[in-house]
Amino acid sequence: MADSKIWPDSTAGVSRHYCRVGTLEHLTDSISYRVLTTLRRLEEEQDNFHDFLKRLRDAKDKAEFDQFMEDRAGKPVAGPTTEA
Repeated sequence: MADSKIWPDSTAGVSRHYCRVGTLEHLTDSISYRVLTTLRRLEEEQDNFHDFLKRLRDAKDKAEFDQFMEDRAGKPVAGPTTEA
């Protein structure tokens, strides 16, 4: 019967295991870093979008106010009338 080993040398198997674990840790760190940078970028884009929406609403409110003032300036002001 032939003696079959799973690992040709016990120390080689251990070093391969640690290589895989080190690679896995490196990949996990790399993925974590990418996720963190993506989240930061998305938060920044969200803040920029909210700022844009606020400026858009402010501009719309200002335009509506300006239109109201123009309409009001064109119409006679109803005030107390003096009848003789």
